[in-house]
Amino acid sequence: TTSRARSTSPTKKTQRLVALKKPIHHVQIDDNKTDQLPEDIRDLYNRLYGITGYHEGIAPWEVRNEINASVAHKFRETWFRNRRGTTTRALGDASAADEHHRAFALGELVALRKIQRKAKSCRELGRSEAAWNMEVHGPLLELALEGHAHVQRELVTTARITKPFVPPMSDLSLAEFADKKMVDFVMVLVPKPDDEGEGVVGGQGDGAKGERFRQLAHAVHNTVLSQPLDQQSINQTLYPPLMERPIGISIETKADGANEVGRVQLAIWTAAWHERMMALMAAAGKLYANTRLITMPLLLIVEHSWVLSFVCDRGDRLEVVGDVTLGETADLKGLYTIVAALRELADWMQGPFAEW
Repeated sequence: TTSRARSTSPTKKTQRLVALKKPIHHVQIDDNKTDQLPEDIRDLYNRLYGITGYHEGIAPWEVRNEINASVAHKFRETWFRNRRGTTTRALGDASAADEHHRAFALGELVALRKIQRKAKSCRELGRSEAAWNMEVHGPLLELALEGHAHVQRELVTTARITKPFVPPMSDLSLAEFADKKMVDFVMVLVPKPDDEGEGVVGGQGDGAKGERFRQLAHAVHNTVLSQPLDQQSINQTLYPPLMERPIGISIETKADGANEVGRVQLAIWTAAWHERMMALMAAAGKLYANTRLITMPLLLIVEHSWVLSFVCDRGDRLEVVGDVTLGETADLKGLYTIVAALRELADWMQGPFAEW
């Protein structure tokens, strides 16, 4: 191993991403987002902006009193959503469905308060990245994705980039990253849910949508089997849980302020995903000079803070456009905002991403 004195600083490694065969540039998002973000991601961004900027409909109306009783500053009325689109309901009109929704909302509130306490403890005790993943990030991702049968979170700390898809690079200080742990979690598209047939809302049994996912599962399976043995994965890694489940969102976590290291890891990991997609398209005869891959969201989590960026394919380069702060796990408002944003991202995965 090299000494700390000779090692390249994280900031310099981020700057050296422009030396890749397909350079990666980090670009700060500005007010003119129409020019910065490709059309395929603008609708998602606009919805996320309403959530993260104005906290619109982040929390369930059914537990409004319980939420406001547990926070120092009451939530604004616009921060609550109601499944029927109304803002008031007579107590005597509660139906069985209403009671079910209230019970679910109460359970969610209890779970979020527990995650909030765990996050506070992790920060105060200086717990490791692995501890944050186990106590805070993993449970929060799982809670947010409960209602999405075709999206799951996977812990992928042992996943490595398969050699054919390591992005071409001349800088040895960057090449070191490709052989190490790249990201902590991914949100994957699950064409065939683990609990298929158990009545999961949004599962394969839902008519045309279910048929679309059955066809996708079949296409992915056949594509993977048609590849050489060292490339039998729909993704840029041979890690078994990811071989037939397309990665939609990659997530890197840090237990301290090592933002730049996280950015480099996410960038190289995503560049490898681009290499994999290009190889699949070339094999299918669908790779053309003007081919652009779908814009991909990335998440960088540092302790309490969850920050989103978008990888935009500009043809001759990749641009990582950010940062969009989703929220923080230090308070209930931040937790509800993160959950609402994650559910919006999961909707995007089950819609535009799956169709792509």
